[in-house]
Amino acid sequence: MKKPIDSKPDIRIDNQSEFVNIQINQALETYRNQFNLSVQALTVFVVANVTILGYAISNQIAGLLLVDALIPLLMTFVARAADKFMLPVVYVGISLEMKYGRPNTDWLASTFVTNTLSIQYIKRIREISEIDNYEERTEKLKKLRIPMIGSKSVLIFSLLVSLGQALISLWLNQFFGWRFF
Repeated sequence: MKKPIDSKPDIRIDNQSEFVNIQINQALETYRNQFNLSVQALTVFVVANVTILGYAISNQIAGLLLVDALIPLLMTFVARAADKFMLPVVYVGISLEMKYGRPNTDWLASTFVTNTLSIQYIKRIREISEIDNYEERTEKLKKLRIPMIGSKSVLIFSLLVSLGQALISLWLNQFFGWRFF
């Protein structure tokens, strides 16, 4: 007879605390690596944006500004993708701290998330971790977004910056005779 998917996993390790320690260490290490990669990718986009912008202005090429207008949108896409990849790792770290840590103690994952994002976000993660049904827990976790990156206001801001840069490109071409390419 098959076990239902929402049942507790049967961990067959001699020392369960060793397993938990490995999981917490891997969660924190993975988060750190993913965060560093995200910062590096966004830095490349910022450098590319500034370089293209500088070249376009110095050579009066409006078309490059039009192409450069895509970079803020790409940055938002990368940040949202990083959010999607980092969320499960953050969730595991916080869940393990809740389950195996002492209450009212400042743990690394919980403290980091509380101070960098919000207390409401950590409360939401904790609520999700207390759901017994695996499918329901997974669906709720999939819908959770990191407050700043996943917000509609960041997406709207990126769209406005891109649109503004595209309009400036067209304006420079139309009224100042900047060539497109």
